Amino acid sequence: MEGEHHHREHGTDVQASKILAGLRELSDLLDEPKTGEALDLAKNARTTEQYNILRRLRQSLTQYLERDGDLFYVGLVGHFSSGKSSTINSILNTWDTDRERRTDLNPTDTTITLITSEENSKSLLGVIREGHVTIRHESVESPLLHKIAIADTPGSGDTQFVEEVARDFLPICDVILFFFSATSPLDKTDLPLLTEIHRRLRFIPIRFIVTRADEFRLDQSKPVSSTT
Repeated sequence: MEGEHHHREHGTDVQASKILAGLRELSDLLDEPKTGEALDLAKNARTTEQYNILRRLRQSLTQYLERDGDLFYVGLVGHFSSGKSSTINSILNTWDTDRERRTDLNPTDTTITLITSEENSKSLLGVIREGHVTIRHESVESPLLHKIAIADTPGSGDTQFVEEVARDFLPICDVILFFFSATSPLDKTDLPLLTEIHRRLRFIPIRFIVTRADEFRLDQSKPVSSTT
């Protein structure tokens, strides 16, 4: 099964490389002054929009091919206060350290944070450099981050940003974890992102994480689960 997976992944990479080569040739042609004049790129809004879509597609494919195939990318998505930062702090043991993720970040923040160990940092250079969406790297030493990169996406409700994330970044992820707070399940701000993921990323597994479930315990002295 593993060999079959690598063979299929290699085939996908070859196809993506061929498409990217064609896009680069087309982009170079469109960047010629005479081509720009003929297509009226400076004034024709529709032509300019199509050109920008082509440019983003080229960036996304370059980002995909630049990623390290040995790294497993886990995308964390969900609206502001859905519990992503608290979950990261808990699983990476970063509470009360200089690596603690703030839980009161501005919901208008539009920067994706890639969290992984220092040994993986060089593998992120292509992803960070080529991405259309702003990405920063944060190094955290944890055995859980061996060959794993956690992509913490901001909980912005801006529909344009949501579309950009789903189109220009999330396709590099190997799995997507969608966070809901038990105190506010399926907030209206979740719907645009869920719609975009369903429409664009059906090939990526998605798992739903419910946070703050402990706040609904009838008996606060008992654990949430019988398992430890």
